[in-house]
Amino acid sequence: MKARELIEAAAEKAGSQRKLATLIDVQPGNLTEMKQGKRTCSLAVRARLAEVAGYDLKRAVIEGAIEELEGGDATEKEAARGLRAILKAFPARKLERAMGIEPTS
Repeated sequence: MKARELIEAAAEKAGSQRKLATLIDVQPGNLTEMKQGKRTCSLAVRARLAEVAGYDLKRAVIEGAIEELEGGDATEKEAARGLRAILKAFPARKLERAMGIEPTS
C-alpha cells in the first residue's frame, strides 16, 4: 500500500485527516505533504498509520522501505525489486510465519 493510500485508510478510521494528524503526533500540513508525495513518509510514521488503519504493520514497513529504495540508484532499485518479490511470495500470514513471528491479528 502506498503512503497516500495508507494515510487515506488511517484518516477514514480516525474520522478525518486532521484528527489522524493529532492522533499520530504529526503536523496536519506535513501529513498533507506526505499524502501528496511532497514529503517523505518515514517508516516510523508508516508504522503509526498502519496501526490506526488496522493494516499489517510489518507489511507497511516493508512497503515503505520499497518506496524509499525505488528512488535510488541501481543497487537500491534492485533491493526494492527483491523486497517486492518477498511480499509477493509471502502474502499476509505467510510472511509472518516465514519470519518466525506470531501473527498480530
